[in-house]
Amino acid sequence: MTEPPAPVMVPLAEPRPPTPAEAAVVTALVAHTGNAALRAQGESVTVVSTCSCGCASVGLRTDGPPLSTVDMLALSGLGRDDWFAVRASHDGTDVVVHVLSGRLGELEVYAGDGVAVPLPEPAGLTDVEVY
Repeated sequence: MTEPPAPVMVPLAEPRPPTPAEAAVVTALVAHTGNAALRAQGESVTVVSTCSCGCASVGLRTDGPPLSTVDMLALSGLGRDDWFAVRASHDGTDVVVHVLSGRLGELEVYAGDGVAVPLPEPAGLTDVEVY
């Protein structure tokens, strides 16, 4: 038996505004950083891709100014100046916002069993961590 292909982000023909649910989750996660520039990016983010597996993960783009490497390093729990993430969970679903080179890059939604899952409500997110 062959394994299904690994999920990939599929570019949209045209960028779109985030759905209200996507915007709410991004806003909720970004708020945990305490970084005003990142919150401003979240307010101007657009969706540029979706996951091929059908889950709620989306690629993000923002025209807001990038965070400095100093801010990136301060927010990264892994000592990196090019990447950090904000993760939360809800009933077995993990939700992660990835910040790449100072900009919001992806809203990832997954369950441990690899099944495509819907985006949870931000009010139900727990165990929020920045790493």
